[in-house]
Parts: sequence; structure tokens; C-alpha cells
Amino acid sequence: MGILKNECKSLKLQAHMCDKEIAHLQAKGVQEHQEAEKIHHRMMEQKKLEIDLLKEEGEILRLKVELAKLQASQNASSSCPPPTSATEQFANM
Repeated sequence: MGILKNECKSLKLQAHMCDKEIAHLQAKGVQEHQEAEKIHHRMMEQKKLEIDLLKEEGEILRLKVELAKLQASQNASSSCPPPTSATEQFANM
């Protein structure tokens, strides 16, 4: 009878330890999941910032191209002689 009582206590202790281990592993799994979610969130924020930066760089390039076009048209118009008025043409005759 004493052996059965000891074995029963031993089995109860093993069951208790197994329950504690299961609870610990579940808590660890939840913690790892939360950490993975945080990492994912940070990565998504980083990607969003990179996309915003690329958009801004694209806008800067678009404005630089527009500026170059305006400067080219301004240089082309300044290299041509300015149009003279009809009175100036008759005065030179």
C-alpha cells in the first residue's frame, strides 16, 4: 500500500511538472509570436519610409528635368537675336 501511495505521489508530481512545462512552452510561444509581430511591424515601417523616400527622390528628379527643360528653352531663346520692331528696321535703312 505504501508503494502505491509513493507511486501515486510520484505520478502526481510528474503530471504537475508536465503541466508547468506545457504552460512555460505556451508562454514562450506567445512571447516569440509577439516578438515576431514587433519585428514584422518595424520592417513594414522601414519599407514604408523607403517607399516615401523613393517617391520624394522621384519628385526631385522630375523637378530637375523640368528645370533643365526651362533652362534649355531660356538658353535657346537668348541665343537667337531679339526680334526688332518695325520702326527700328526702317531707321537702319
